[in-house]
Amino acid sequence: MPDTDIEDTELAPLDQPENAADTAAENEETAIADDVTAVAEDLEDLKSKNAKLFARTKTAETEAKELKQKLKTFEQTKDTKATVDLSSLKDQYALLQAQVPADDIEEVLSYAKYKAISVAEALKTTAVKAILSEKAELRKSSEAANTSGSKRTTLKISDEAIVQKSLVGDLPDDPEALVEARFNLKKREK
Repeated sequence: MPDTDIEDTELAPLDQPENAADTAAENEETAIADDVTAVAEDLEDLKSKNAKLFARTKTAETEAKELKQKLKTFEQTKDTKATVDLSSLKDQYALLQAQVPADDIEEVLSYAKYKAISVAEALKTTAVKAILSEKAELRKSSEAANTSGSKRTTLKISDEAIVQKSLVGDLPDDPEALVEARFNLKKREK
């Protein structure tokens, strides 16, 4: 029996490393299996998120198309509204009749365009009348304030005054003025 014990002891150490390798392999396989299931779960999460993002993208695209279409129809209706220009003889005549100054024509035109009415109708509104009267009043007040636009003239001192001042000792800045004043006085005396 001692021989069998030796054989058992010799086999026992060989069996243990195989069991250790098997357990390590099993642990590795379970770890890989866990990783695979985790990756599969992550993949499913990503697929669901991707599907949600795709749906949101599609709805955003359809909304963008609808908004572009609405914008296009709005611009078309805007263009078809009454446009105001001075090509109409009636509008020109109405501006002349109302004696609208050239500076205020733009105001009348922009109001008529804003309200989508003719220039003649715009001139009849109280808003345009108020704007025109206010601007006319501003023009009148600015003209009144600018009355000192002419050059100031210097008074010419008479020849007698120049000579009298020179006798007192107040000589003019220009000596020729004194000579000329004396010459003119002598000329008058003759």
